[in-house]
Amino acid sequence: MDFISVAQFAAKHRVSEHIYGYLTDTCLTAQDEFKTLLDYFNIKY
Repeated sequence: MDFISVAQFAAKHRVSEHIYGYLTDTCLTAQDEFKTLLDYFNIKY
């Protein structure tokens, strides 16, 4: 699975900079939740 950075996502989807911090927080939270699920099901990453 390939991941892109928040900056790449913002550029690709033409997201304005005023919500850039929100996207960073949201993406990092989702990443943490995803890793928690992977750990719960013993899936290596």
